[in-house]
Amino acid sequence: RALLAEGSEAAEALRQSAQTGFSSCILLHGVWSEPDDIVQLTAGEVFKGNELRVFQLAADEGSDVSGNGLLHILLREKNIHHEYRLHAGKEYAGEATLQLQEALHYVLNRFHR
Repeated sequence: RALLAEGSEAAEALRQSAQTGFSSCILLHGVWSEPDDIVQLTAGEVFKGNELRVFQLAADEGSDVSGNGLLHILLREKNIHHEYRLHAGKEYAGEATLQLQEALHYVLNRFHR
């Protein structure tokens, strides 16, 4: 099972993925309200023994650069398998199809293993 979320829904999607046994979570341009929310989300035993894989897509400019970067660092520290992809600029609408294809390819590879 896989879960896809965009923007402000990213935190809840990641939480649900970790707690309910999803195998993959795709986060497109996560919007994080506070850095403490990200730390709290990844703290404790939420990911322990979990084989969740996360595909994270974020812009290299804009207000959520630090939040997405922090999530990437925390996932790496927790040894959560993930892909962290950055794209240039704040907007991604023009490249949305290509980026969604990459995300789905990541999930499909997980299912075929």
